[in-house]
Amino acid sequence: MKLKEKQFGFTYVVIILGVVLIGAIGFLAWRMLNGTAPPTENTKHVVSDPNAGYVVIKEWGVRFKPIQSLSNIVYTAGELPGTDGVAVFSTEALASDY
Repeated sequence: MKLKEKQFGFTYVVIILGVVLIGAIGFLAWRMLNGTAPPTENTKHVVSDPNAGYVVIKEWGVRFKPIQSLSNIVYTAGELPGTDGVAVFSTEALASDY
């Protein structure tokens, strides 16, 4: 009979070890999730515009890089009778005048 009493106490030890193990795993997971540093200026991913410096004609699926002497080019797409479409190119300064 005394042998069974000692085995009964061993069950409590196993339960306590299980609770401690689950608590330790939970604590480590909490530290890993909350321990990450917020992004700094050096770690932020900067997305640049792939069309920067290009004139993009969305309707035609075309982009081109103008020569350096022609900066700030804009276009206006329109339609003329008997054509599939027309693009009028101008500079921003001229486009604001009309």
